[in-house]
Amino acid sequence: QGHQYAKSDLAQVLRMERLVKDLLDMSSLETLSGLDLKPVHLTELLSALIEDYQLLSDARSIMMEVNLPENLWVKGDEEKLRRAFSNLLDNAIKYNEDGGQIAIRAEREVAETVVIIENTGPGVPEEDLPKVFDQFYRVEKSRSLDYGGSGLGLPIVKRIIEFHKGKVDIESKPGVRTRVIVRLPGYNTR
Repeated sequence: QGHQYAKSDLAQVLRMERLVKDLLDMSSLETLSGLDLKPVHLTELLSALIEDYQLLSDARSIMMEVNLPENLWVKGDEEKLRRAFSNLLDNAIKYNEDGGQIAIRAEREVAETVVIIENTGPGVPEEDLPKVFDQFYRVEKSRSLDYGGSGLGLPIVKRIIEFHKGKVDIESKPGVRTRVIVRLPGYNTR
């Protein structure tokens, strides 16, 4: 019996730690102002992240379909962008179903670069969609405890993308799929 408690205590502590870390991240993002934006090789950044998450998706037999143009660059803060896309990939796996799918694609449009991350899974109820960018929103309140973490990490994503003068939108068909669309200002290396 004692063992049982220890385990849930640990989970609780880890959750708290993650919550504190998320809050610290949020507060460090409050001070985003004079960041030095440099050319970031978005294709490489996304490919490396996808590789990192491959193990997690493989463990749950989730297929990742990736479609990235070869030389996609944006102007930005590499660490912050990595953080944003890492959160999005993490969600795409976490809120998926075993044997599900994730599609990651990026395209360069005239004035912007668009990255779309779509995943199968329970999705987000329509009335909750506007709330997912709120600081403490959680999908499926009852199950959120199993997932740990403080909500979806989407407020952080939104803050980072907006800081890059971009936009992030989420669409969901409950029980079918969730799609996150990130738009960043276009940037040509030429």
